Parts: sequence; structure tokens; C-alpha cells
Amino acid sequence: MAPTRVGGLGSECRYPMQTAVGLQLYPSLMDQVDKALAEHRRAEQRLQATRDTLHEAIRAALGHGEKQVELVRRTGYSREYIRRIAREMPLVKHGA
Repeated sequence: MAPTRVGGLGSECRYPMQTAVGLQLYPSLMDQVDKALAEHRRAEQRLQATRDTLHEAIRAALGHGEKQVELVRRTGYSREYIRRIAREMPLVKHGA
């Protein structure tokens, strides 16, 4: 692709979206970036909420006597990670 001349300044740009003052994307493209970033952040928040729910369920299962090895098998988490989850908050004890 041949360089594009910009506004008679003698600057040559390799890419159509590049201007003589640097890389500046069209506002509509930046709007797309902002929209995608906002959606990504919402997804991260949803992930954190579901992770918290899962960790609470793991702690409750441990508090009710479920074996760590079974939680490792079901979740795919390592034994150490299950232990870390258990230490995050007090266990929910059966009958409490």
C-alpha cells in the first residue's frame, strides 16, 4: 500500500487512519473501544460475583464435612487453592 499524503504537510502515513500528528483513530472506533472495555469490565464483575458464590458453596461443603479431594475433583481446583478458599472466611458449620 502506497503512503498517503496528509494535508500538504509533507508527512507520509503508512496507514489511512494515521495523521500527521500521530496515531489517532476515528472517534467512532474509539467509541467501539470504550463500549468493548465497558462490556469487558461488566463481565469481570459478573465473574467475580459467580466466583464469590462458588467459594461460599465450597466453604459450606467443607463445613458440612465434604472431603477436599471431592471438591478438587468436581472443581478442577488444586488442593492448595481449595485450602486458600477455606481460609478466606470462616467455614459454615453444620447446624450453625
